[in-house]
Amino acid sequence: MFGPLIPQCIVLMCAAMCIMLAALAPACRQSAESFEGYFAPVYSPDGQYVYFIERRTSGTVSGPGAGFFTPPADVFISKDEFLLKRINVAGGTIEELKRMPRSPAEGQHFQAYHGSIFATVDARLEFTENGQLKFKVCLSIPRSPRSEGYSMSGTWDGTLSDSGGVDGSLGAVALPDKRLRRMAAVG
Repeated sequence: MFGPLIPQCIVLMCAAMCIMLAALAPACRQSAESFEGYFAPVYSPDGQYVYFIERRTSGTVSGPGAGFFTPPADVFISKDEFLLKRINVAGGTIEELKRMPRSPAEGQHFQAYHGSIFATVDARLEFTENGQLKFKVCLSIPRSPRSEGYSMSGTWDGTLSDSGGVDGSLGAVALPDKRLRRMAAVG
């Protein structure tokens, strides 16, 4: 009486298990990822250089973090650095001008979706009337119930020190996220 139904039930159960395993596979995934990003390009007043902020970040991502129907990915940022650089327009050579202090995202564990997997960044570069380059880097680390915001800013006066670094000042300040957004919008 139940003879033909038993093989069909077994086939359906096997198919359901395969679908569940396929759906869970991304959640078990862990990968090491690294990214480079370039922000706020601006020409020098004489047009010979393009100045920009470079971000290099790497870390580990576990889980799907695809959004909507999946939980966020678990993220650990092992390295996160920002550099002020310039490229010679005529020759294409790139110079590193200033290495920013250690990013507050470095060494952090948090949960995020792939749109902001290693935190979101906003950067500004602007030349002053006396030729100094003002820079500001804003970083937002996703947290619940709201993000943590950080801002690093300073002025580069265009002189290189003997050690190959750059003279200038830089400060890092932790800010509430709402204030960070307002500050980034005002510039």
